[in-house]
Amino acid sequence: MVSDYRAYADRVITRPCLSSGVGDSVWSPPRAGFIKIITDAYMAGDESVGLGAVARDKDGRILWLGYWQVGAEWSVEVAEAKAAMFGLDIAKERGLSNIVLKCDALNLVRAVRDKNIARTPVGLCVEDLCTLLSFFESSKCCHVKRGGNIVAHCVARISERVGVATVLVTDFPQGVLSLAEIDLI
Repeated sequence: MVSDYRAYADRVITRPCLSSGVGDSVWSPPRAGFIKIITDAYMAGDESVGLGAVARDKDGRILWLGYWQVGAEWSVEVAEAKAAMFGLDIAKERGLSNIVLKCDALNLVRAVRDKNIARTPVGLCVEDLCTLLSFFESSKCCHVKRGGNIVAHCVARISERVGVATVLVTDFPQGVLSLAEIDLI
């Protein structure tokens, strides 16, 4: 009975990845049964923001990636939150149930973990992220340092056309595949 509860609790209880809140500096695989979704935003400087999201399994394989160039002048914090929402939207549409969301915006991760919802643009994004995370059977939101986020950072820079969101499930760009392979070394 205790082992059954532990197995159940491991699946449904959301825990912070690290007690300090500061994440890995290199890519690490999710535990078995989970998909890691790593997101990032790119401030293009031309009144647009690139959003990127990559889903990888425990073996490091890319399952899908998404990128979207949005015509907006968001703060970095809002852009990072929008990238995380973009990744979670794709994961939800693809029917994933157990996910680990990773991004390199530590303050955002802490706000989501603590459910720190303020009536600010970032706070409203945090509220949306918490809502999106609740749709999954099991989810975590964790910080990753830039070194563990390099693939998503590259993906956020792909799109050159504002307004076109793209999700790839095959035929990934060679540069992205190469970076993902380097992560596994």
